[in-house]
Amino acid sequence: LQHQGIQLDAEGQFNLQLSPKSTGLFEAFYSSLKPVQLLSKKIEIASAGKTSSNESRIPFSFTLEPIKGEDLHDTYHGVYINVQYNITVEVARSFMSKNLKRQLEFIVVSPSSSKPSTGPLKFSMNPSSIENLGRGTKVPSFSIQGSVEATHCDIGMPFSGKISVDSCDSKIRSIEIQLVRVETCGTSEGVAKEASEVQSIQVVDGDVMRQLDIPLHMVFPRLFTCPSVALKMFRIEFEVNVLVHLVNGMTITENIPIKLYR
Repeated sequence: LQHQGIQLDAEGQFNLQLSPKSTGLFEAFYSSLKPVQLLSKKIEIASAGKTSSNESRIPFSFTLEPIKGEDLHDTYHGVYINVQYNITVEVARSFMSKNLKRQLEFIVVSPSSSKPSTGPLKFSMNPSSIENLGRGTKVPSFSIQGSVEATHCDIGMPFSGKISVDSCDSKIRSIEIQLVRVETCGTSEGVAKEASEVQSIQVVDGDVMRQLDIPLHMVFPRLFTCPSVALKMFRIEFEVNVLVHLVNGMTITENIPIKLYR
């Protein structure tokens, strides 16, 4: 294969993406919110010449260095926000031939600059802690205690804790822990903020024995979570909801904001 040179481009961007759920402000911001360039490198990996008819392997390497004034962030695939890094290789052909081009995503894992530590957090769920209760709704008497080991969590380690149903007049259908992403975009035109579920894990099925410590355990999924990010125009945060579903259709929720780091 005769060619006029082979070039590799490596790029990383923090950008807003549209999805079937993109409505309102997120959709309005799409045209005005420019991507944040994190990485940009151009490397000539082969000068003009000819490759053999068999498979040719051309080794290359480059240092992951952010653009001046920016930091590298973990690869992240969200609903509205994406942090993505791609390698594009282009084989330049002669004037009468079409260039050959191929793009491939690569995954970036970037250690956090600081590793905060926090102690365990205790929480209590009872009728007085319920918010946004509909008028005339009958609430059974219940007392649920729990704790999590930390609210500043190493993304490479499981989220863990425990929950205990001390008393509940109604039968319990199930208990779940839900990981939620909160994505925020802001411009001079306003701020759009949206929460969406990353994953939900059922820890109890059926009416649980009272005053029994039930372990909570969840692994943070790769690509769909990242260390918490707070930039001028983009913000990615995470929360954990503890959901207790009763057989009468009521759901009792405890919301726990968390901060992820690597």
